[in-house]
Amino acid sequence: MLLLPPTARTLYGLDLAQHAGLGLTLLVCDSCDGVIYPHRELCSRCLGDALNWRIVGSSGTVLAETTLARSFDEWFAARLPWMLVSVHLQVGVTLICHAHPDIRICKNEKAAEVSVQVCLDAGGSGILVAMPKTVLEKKFETLDAALKWRVA
Repeated sequence: MLLLPPTARTLYGLDLAQHAGLGLTLLVCDSCDGVIYPHRELCSRCLGDALNWRIVGSSGTVLAETTLARSFDEWFAARLPWMLVSVHLQVGVTLICHAHPDIRICKNEKAAEVSVQVCLDAGGSGILVAMPKTVLEKKFETLDAALKWRVA
């Protein structure tokens, strides 16, 4: 039996899959150009309702990291430990992303500069992946390609 990552997704998560490999694509308000994340029906800056998917700047700074040591989901359990990071993008929003293993935050050191991409997980769902600037030149369409060191 082929083991796949969790498949439950919000409408936003389903839309995200369509943008894998194209760069970081998020909702942007047509009225004020505000980047919207997490997904909302109205712009949080101007309450405009004309929101469209656009490629936005993917550079950001890691604010925090956490490593999952246990998971009730079989797919993640087979790949532990699994690191997640919160990334504050230069465009002003903060994302929760799957993390490349080279991303680390050390006390009293400069925060890690990263690039965030939309990739597909093994089940074909869109996810956000943060990668260090050293792999910025590469575009990954799938999570397994971006995090090939974790593929079981």
